[in-house]
Amino acid sequence: MFALSSFLDKRSVVSRLIIYIVLFSSVVTLLTTSLQLYREYKRDVDVVVGAVENLRISHLDSLTRSLWALDNAQIQLTVDGIARITDIQRVEVVDSYRVMHSAGAPSNNTSRIYRFPLVHVENSRDFVLGELRVTVDLQGIYARLFDRIWLILLSNGLRTFAVSTFVFLIFQRLVTRHLRQIAGYAQQLSPETLDRPLKLARRARVGPPDEIDQLATSVDTMRENLRRSYLALSESEERFRHLAERIDAVFWISSTDWQEVIYVSPAYQKVWGKSCAELYESPRSWLESIHPEDRPGVERIIAEATSDLTSSTTATAGPPRIDFEPYRVTHSDGTLRWISARAFPVSDDRGALRYVVGIAEDITQQVRADEALNEAKEVAERESAAKSQFLAHMSHELRTPLNAILGFSGMLEHEILGPVEPKGYRDYAIDIQESGRHLLSIIDDILDLSRIEAGKATFKPERLAPGKLVDEALRLVKKQAAEKGIGLENSLSADLPMIEADRRAIVQVLTNVITNAIKFTPPGGLVRLDAQRRLKGGIDLHVEDNGRGIAPEEMAELFTPFARKNVFMARVEEGTGLGLAICKQLMQLQGFDITVSSKVGLGTDVTLEFPNAATDRLTEAPPAPRRAAV
Repeated sequence: MFALSSFLDKRSVVSRLIIYIVLFSSVVTLLTTSLQLYREYKRDVDVVVGAVENLRISHLDSLTRSLWALDNAQIQLTVDGIARITDIQRVEVVDSYRVMHSAGAPSNNTSRIYRFPLVHVENSRDFVLGELRVTVDLQGIYARLFDRIWLILLSNGLRTFAVSTFVFLIFQRLVTRHLRQIAGYAQQLSPETLDRPLKLARRARVGPPDEIDQLATSVDTMRENLRRSYLALSESEERFRHLAERIDAVFWISSTDWQEVIYVSPAYQKVWGKSCAELYESPRSWLESIHPEDRPGVERIIAEATSDLTSSTTATAGPPRIDFEPYRVTHSDGTLRWISARAFPVSDDRGALRYVVGIAEDITQQVRADEALNEAKEVAERESAAKSQFLAHMSHELRTPLNAILGFSGMLEHEILGPVEPKGYRDYAIDIQESGRHLLSIIDDILDLSRIEAGKATFKPERLAPGKLVDEALRLVKKQAAEKGIGLENSLSADLPMIEADRRAIVQVLTNVITNAIKFTPPGGLVRLDAQRRLKGGIDLHVEDNGRGIAPEEMAELFTPFARKNVFMARVEEGTGLGLAICKQLMQLQGFDITVSSKVGLGTDVTLEFPNAATDRLTEAPPAPRRAAV
């Protein structure tokens, strides 16, 4: 029954094979039958032609003599005898005007007429007495050929049927049934059946495998590859699911037209306060929770992205990334959540656009922290402005009495109004003078730092020679160094490039750094100034001393305002800790920098760094003053 259904099924291989065999056999039968029939037809026609030729040889002379002798009885007897020969349809003896003797039936469409002249020779003269017409009927030949056709076709048909049946049964047993088993096995393959190997219902073969064995092995190898790929895909999907379910951000996959949600992580329920099932049923329901002020912007971005993606055939032709402006979402509990979202088009191995993946993060805490930071910044700015205003008022209020103190103490010190008695009072006046100057310098430092922090420090860049700047600073500290017995050495070369900077600020920095070097170098020490060209242009100006040095743990707070601590051996010398902080600000606000390297017991090297940009910006006329920003 199974074999019969295979035979009747025109789509089966065996049925098509039988059809091809029948068609081929029919064509071969037609060609061979045609050739055989032609040969038999030609043979029968040759027989008839031979019979007519024998008739001419045997009867033409006697018939001519009878006609010359006007022996009509003999002529008719001869004509009747010829007409009785097989395939002879009619015989006629005809003169120029009429049929003199005839025998047989009239001719038809299958007849062929042969004409032989009746010529009598008498005294070497030829007398044409008439013509013998022999009509041959080919109907018998055609009838025999027709019978032969049926016989040949019947025998060939039986042979073809026998061969086809044999081929069908053999092919069905050797090939078709195994192919159907393989096809049925492949159709039943599923994740649950991938561990079941293919086993054909055939006897074990000895020797190399045939085509069916090779096909079965290939299918089983494919099944094993599918099983491994499925296991790897399952593991990958499980890892992805674990990752997606454990992150706080919402991870989602949608179609390129945003009309279908393929996947959304459980975090959606936490961030939006809605179920994932609701989003699967209504893919655009998430838009309903967006704040009315933010929703138009989100919908506009989606519309633009959808237009770009639907008009593109590949992910590279569309936008590489879709960024949303942060928007607000109303949670189901009524609270507002700030969301930061972005999406990415994804293509397959052939580059065809498949879907869009995206991630949405709850940044509410970050937004609140930024708002708190901005608020704190505003408060700090207001407090800084209040501090600057306070310092300005304080400076004014302190400078007026302080100037009077310095003036009167100076008069006492120099005894302008006459000798001061007792002499100890003059010493007190000197102490008052020095303390007043110290207090005035502190007030100046505080005001400088306040102006810098408030962004009110202005600079007037101009072309300056490093050597002249150093000379000017050394003149200001020369007396202080001499009083302490500190040597000053200027080792700057005369061919250094010009720098573009604010003269007053650079001299202030140099004076402050040199003063610190003098202050913390023991008597008899040396402060040396030198400059080196930088490899990439510009110069480094060094202020080196052989004083006590700075411990590594104290270097970090060296440029912090008021952070003296144990620096320079704690209050061995006076100072507020503002000098280097002011120097750092003055250098950096002009695009320069200041660094310090030191070794305890060996000394300190303070470097003023003027990069290449400073020496390249040389102009004939200095630019307009610029205000530095903190």
